[in-house]
Amino acid sequence: MSKIKTEPIDGLGNHIYLEKQDRLREIGVDIPTSQDRKDALRGFHHELTDFDGKTLVDVINKANKTMGIRSGATQYDTTLPMFSDDILKIEISGPEKPHLTVIDVPGLFQVTDEGSCQCPVDRGPDTDSSQALPPRWTSPRSRTWLVKGNTLKLGYFIVRNRGADEDTLSIAECQMKEQEKFTEPLWTELTKLGHTGVQALRAELQGLLTELARRELPKQRAEQRECLVRLAARFERIVRDALDGRYDGNPIFSEKPELKLATKIMDLNEGFTDLVWKKGHTWEFKAESHNDDLDNLLEYETMSNAVLDSTTSIPELEQVICDHAACPAPLTDDIMGQIEKYYKESRGPELGTFGGALLSLTFRAQTSKWRAIVMTHVETVIVVAHRFIKTVLFETIGDQRIREELWGLVLLEKLQTAYIRAKNHAQFLLGIEVNGRPRTYNHHFSDDVLKSKAERLTQVFVEYSDHRGEDDYGIFNSTIGQMVEDKSIADQTKEDVHDILESYYKVSRKRVVDTICQQAIDHFLLDGSDSPLKVPNPELISKMSDTQLDMIAGEDINTKRERERLGSEIQGLEAAMKVTRG
Repeated sequence: MSKIKTEPIDGLGNHIYLEKQDRLREIGVDIPTSQDRKDALRGFHHELTDFDGKTLVDVINKANKTMGIRSGATQYDTTLPMFSDDILKIEISGPEKPHLTVIDVPGLFQVTDEGSCQCPVDRGPDTDSSQALPPRWTSPRSRTWLVKGNTLKLGYFIVRNRGADEDTLSIAECQMKEQEKFTEPLWTELTKLGHTGVQALRAELQGLLTELARRELPKQRAEQRECLVRLAARFERIVRDALDGRYDGNPIFSEKPELKLATKIMDLNEGFTDLVWKKGHTWEFKAESHNDDLDNLLEYETMSNAVLDSTTSIPELEQVICDHAACPAPLTDDIMGQIEKYYKESRGPELGTFGGALLSLTFRAQTSKWRAIVMTHVETVIVVAHRFIKTVLFETIGDQRIREELWGLVLLEKLQTAYIRAKNHAQFLLGIEVNGRPRTYNHHFSDDVLKSKAERLTQVFVEYSDHRGEDDYGIFNSTIGQMVEDKSIADQTKEDVHDILESYYKVSRKRVVDTICQQAIDHFLLDGSDSPLKVPNPELISKMSDTQLDMIAGEDINTKRERERLGSEIQGLEAAMKVTRG
């Protein structure tokens, strides 16, 4: 003996019935209050000891009435809902369990002679059409109304199921049988509507999916863009604090001291300035030597070399960073001999003086190490800034795939461009300073030239004071005479060139150090609007194309499939929990 239990489980559709209370009462259906209705639903229970399709239909009609949907006297009332969010649970137990299929098309259940419950959507291939459909649905008009449906937005689709004896048929064979079935006169009118057959259903579902994607994708992209904008804003805040030296407001600076960028750059700029000051000239000027102070440069050069050597692990900087040799100490050879060499190579028809070409030649020779020193410093700062950017991105973007896609698709090329731009500007500044005409409007230049001449005269008086005797006046005249008369024009020219070169070199050295630090470093690599530190910003994210955004923030295909699978599994588990708790 088989036993069937039925009971409805309260779902999420209570608001439907609250809106329909007045209408239901008009037609004699008693709709209790929300709490009473819940109690009625939970109290609904029927148990059948004899399986009878007609009795089961009666029970289902009672359940429909309890849930407030169309049934019996209200089955043609299109103002009432045809479906409910409540669940009707049917349990079958017993040694001889009949095959039961229930399709939620209210009002279409029909009991056949064999006592089984059938409906037009679930028909066996050999069932007679006139018996499968109740009399009220056999007219073309009724069937057309059913398929179109005036309460269902999408209407009905009718398909042919595989029969009990058709398990061995292929999909193509099943499709052929379905096509044959719906060419029968009974189905001709419905077929014209395009709502019969699996192919029509598939096309409709594909269209629905496309429309859903069209509506939802902009929302999804907006969320993705908003997420990336927030990350870029966080990156901006860290960069701003790092450049301003505000390290107290963010624990990231205590956890990662290497991100204290302002402090790091200040140390590098000061070391660069000291290096140019003490080792930037090719030859020592007369009466001047910094060799005793060179040990102080060891820390800067060691740090710079370590930074540049580490680029072997940063392949994306391979085309940006070049190899640089160590900076040698200035030569202690007689600089006057070098000036004499350039004087002989460049002398012209000048009378008692020298041309501007001589100063240009000697200045370029004296500054021949500047290019290597400057470019080494700029590239050192580039590596420091690049590491800073990668570290901050790692800290702000936890998702590895998003971080890598953003880096590879958008950021890296812009960063490399910014680095090259800084190097090119440094080359530009050097070209003006070293290869241009020696020119300055700094009053310190003339002051230093006069100072050099005064020091030379002072030296004469020092020599005179060492030889003073009875004939002081004669000795003084002799010393002055030797200084003036015994020198050739070439010797006098060499001294003048030396004094002017020394004075101009000091002015130019100050100028090149300031412009490199202020422009190539501070502006092009740190603070400027086009600096690499400003590349990851909210504006960049807002201008990304939809394709870029999807590639960066969209889920990969495997993740999407897994998410869909887990979502379906969760829904099934939630439904099972509701049934169990009910």
